[in-house]
Amino acid sequence: MDIYTYTDYKILVRDITNDLRHKYGQRYTFEKMANACGIQKTYLSRVLNGKGHLSADQLYSACEYLGLSPIEADFVDCMRDFQVSIHLKRRERLKKKMESLRNSRLKTEAAVKLNTVHDSEKTWEYYSDFNLHLTHLLLTIPEYAQSSEKISDILKILPTELEKKIRKLENWGLVTRKGSKLEVKSFNQHLPENSAAFKTFAVSQRLKTIEKLNREKEENDYFFSALISADTGFQTKLRKQILSLLEEARKQTEKSEPEHVYQLNIDFFAWK
Repeated sequence: MDIYTYTDYKILVRDITNDLRHKYGQRYTFEKMANACGIQKTYLSRVLNGKGHLSADQLYSACEYLGLSPIEADFVDCMRDFQVSIHLKRRERLKKKMESLRNSRLKTEAAVKLNTVHDSEKTWEYYSDFNLHLTHLLLTIPEYAQSSEKISDILKILPTELEKKIRKLENWGLVTRKGSKLEVKSFNQHLPENSAAFKTFAVSQRLKTIEKLNREKEENDYFFSALISADTGFQTKLRKQILSLLEEARKQTEKSEPEHVYQLNIDFFAWK
């Protein structure tokens, strides 16, 4: 159960209890939760059915009883404060805090098993030059590892410029030569969003995408764009689904032989 898709702490507490009772039987009941909170079961039932609120201490005890982590309990407590508060500025601050807690849970690095890179001069240079990054990936394909000169046709750069990029990859230990063949030593890396190089990489990648769109479109290329008006719950659920998709894609690529280099861009944000 993903607690970060909820916006009402009472519904969440009720759903978690029912879920745990379904899995573990009488170890988890509303009566035992009421005892843990130091209140009558009838009072707990009234609150969870929409009448009144648990105090901060009572909710803390409920979260302990349900086995929530400190971060999860903090999120639930924040939901309660948001529902109880009538101070507009405080409600806005609590809303932002909930969004921050949701987003920390819904970051790619938290949900998808990736080898993240750390900021360094090499990292900056590698990711600020999209052609260099693309050359690295294209060399994982046997056809281009054996005839690297073909890459210059794809990137629309001079062979001499391509050779400079390959030598740079060699100097960094990312590519080695075995006779006339080039062998990639490492390529399964992810640039985290908080990296100083992230924005530069994202911009250069999109510029290259625009260049490709203007020049050609392959039969199997797929592009989609939409503006959607929806609530916060939709955003949270869709981000979770996107992360599940990315994790599944990661597993598939690990088992797949390199035949093509694919690019997947996901831009999902709120204008307001």
